Amino acid sequence: MRALFWTLTLFALAVAFALLAKVNTGTAMIHIPHYFNIEIPLNALVVLIIIAFSLVYFLIRAIVTTVALPTKVKKFHAERKQAEANTAMQDALVAYFEGRHSRAERLASKALTLETKNKARAISALVAAAASDTIKNFGKRDEYLARSELAMEDTQLAKLMTIATLQVKAHQYAEALETIGNAQKIAPKLTSALRLELTARQKLGHHAQIPPLIEQLEKSEAINQPQAERMRRHALANQLADEIRDASQFKRFWNKLDSSLHTDPRLVSVASKKLNEWDDHEQAGDLVTKALETQWDAQLALAYAQPLEGMPNKECLRRIQQAEKWLQQHPGDASLLLTLGRLCKQQQLWGKSKSYLEASLAVADSAVTHIELARLLTQLEEHEEARLHFEAAASAVEEALAEES
Repeated sequence: MRALFWTLTLFALAVAFALLAKVNTGTAMIHIPHYFNIEIPLNALVVLIIIAFSLVYFLIRAIVTTVALPTKVKKFHAERKQAEANTAMQDALVAYFEGRHSRAERLASKALTLETKNKARAISALVAAAASDTIKNFGKRDEYLARSELAMEDTQLAKLMTIATLQVKAHQYAEALETIGNAQKIAPKLTSALRLELTARQKLGHHAQIPPLIEQLEKSEAINQPQAERMRRHALANQLADEIRDASQFKRFWNKLDSSLHTDPRLVSVASKKLNEWDDHEQAGDLVTKALETQWDAQLALAYAQPLEGMPNKECLRRIQQAEKWLQQHPGDASLLLTLGRLCKQQQLWGKSKSYLEASLAVADSAVTHIELARLLTQLEEHEEARLHFEAAASAVEEALAEES
């Protein structure tokens, strides 16, 4: 369509020029003193001027094109090289996410060689480093991470986060915390950095620092409320178990907790164990009693019989009476029956202990209960029956291990 338009235009111009030539009959004189004096038709002069202009124009174009040719060739090669670098980087990313990490490292290295822009080179180096780490080529990984492109301000955070992730993956948690600290100087509220810090502190047992991290992650909606609450309680229980050393320290810790946590089964279980270690059996029993009366928990009921040794007779009898009251409300609870069996055994109430342990086994076959009953029967010198329960316990353990495998 365009060719037809230009053809018609040229024909129209030719017709117009022919008509104009017929009308225009003037002449032009070119006079240079002492040299020549030329008189030519005006139409011929116009044609000569057009031809001269065209020749000069095309000559200049040819010169300019010739001069610019090396630059164009250089630009062409640079564009082709950039296209190859882009293709290599895209293929490297695809290979990395496909799990083909050796190929990803090779392609990212190629992109790093071909790429000319520092920022793109830095990205290529990070991908190559991550791929090298996955295939355990740590020498290459460190070489890529040491690239000068990664020292730029624009890529500093990406470099630090990549290093921190690799350090956590390699269980270098202390080093990871230092790297994360440097990253947080650049981006204090970076969610991914908070996640890595949380993982590192959990592994290192920095339990006191975990709740503030959970609160920040919850505010940024990186974790939901139930998940945050579960993690917070787990951290507090670990802090109580690992960092509280005496009764006065425990009192300060316990009083700072929200009242709703005073009946949390895991926290109460750890707290009662601590109090029993400090021979405060009465307070330990009260904590478990309050928690179980608020919300029944079969696992916490087992803690009511702890410790088996060292508990005063008065406290043991008090717990037996309380547990028997609970049994009226939870008659088929195997854990509560096991607890009663242990408490009665502690008080040398052999008959009651045996009946409770047998009742617990009737509800749920348990290796632990078989062993408790076997030990009781051994004390009562009923060795054959004790042997049968030890064998039953061994069978239960074997079945559990087979299910796990």
